[in-house]
Amino acid sequence: MKTTYQFCLTTIGILMLGSLPYLLFDEMESMRSVLKLMESGVLKSASFLGHDIGFHPENYVTHIVGTISGLFHFTEINYYYNADFLPLFPAFFYKFLYSMTIFLCALFAGLLIAVLFTFLILMMPDWLKKPVNFVLFVIESIPDLFIILILQTTIIWLYIRTDIMLFDIFSSHEDPAYILPILCLAILPAIFLIKHLVQLFEEESDKLYVEFARGKGLRKSWILLVHILRNTLIILFYQFKTIFWFALSNLLMLEIIFNMKGFMNFMWSFAPTTPFILTIGLLMIFIPFYFVLGFGKLLLRKGGLVHDSGENI
Repeated sequence: MKTTYQFCLTTIGILMLGSLPYLLFDEMESMRSVLKLMESGVLKSASFLGHDIGFHPENYVTHIVGTISGLFHFTEINYYYNADFLPLFPAFFYKFLYSMTIFLCALFAGLLIAVLFTFLILMMPDWLKKPVNFVLFVIESIPDLFIILILQTTIIWLYIRTDIMLFDIFSSHEDPAYILPILCLAILPAIFLIKHLVQLFEEESDKLYVEFARGKGLRKSWILLVHILRNTLIILFYQFKTIFWFALSNLLMLEIIFNMKGFMNFMWSFAPTTPFILTIGLLMIFIPFYFVLGFGKLLLRKGGLVHDSGENI
């Protein structure tokens, strides 16, 4: 029941957020028409608009109802581009698949990198762990944009030196970029995961079952990979929401820098003239991942790995 309430409240919140401009501004349709004229080049400026922020609940409710109706006829929705109206689907769905491919591969790559580096750090001698943790701290402190630019510059420098282009540094319709965007998006979540995994591994190392495994003469590497890793990944599952939003917040910036014709870039470009795009885009992100997380929690409970309260055992 609690899960149903959370799902309904979040869905309602997305519908309200997508229609928010209609609550604050009157004559939104006129303002959208001006935006379309500016996009087509007919108008050069919108400085003549003098709309003040107000409170217009009737327009707000009307647009929410219209949005709900549009969700049942989403194939009929058009968006404005280059002085023409084009069907939103299936183009929007293909862009969603492209962006989610980058996004999910980055999360998976970040998890693999984090597990590997956590294992290496824990196997290091104590005198080496401190400088390694300092390096991780420095990398985590670097702004996301700067890391992306460093990677792009490194690829260009290698190309100049060796005449070999390792990865595409920009995306196009004919040749969309995959590998470098995935690496860029995976780095910061990986560092976040490494810090948490190291902390979780060290906490688990003091527990009774680990002492029992050591007493049986099992190797440290075997204890880390087989016994501790399983329990820490279960704990980490409940922090997946933080990791998810952390990576998703960087996806728009990544698509703009790499000129990716992706889902987030599309919403950024066309939501002002077609507000329905923002609503359905947020729902396309929220609904599948909500059910994936819910299914994952259900599997953990069925397997006896967590109590109903969500605590691992």
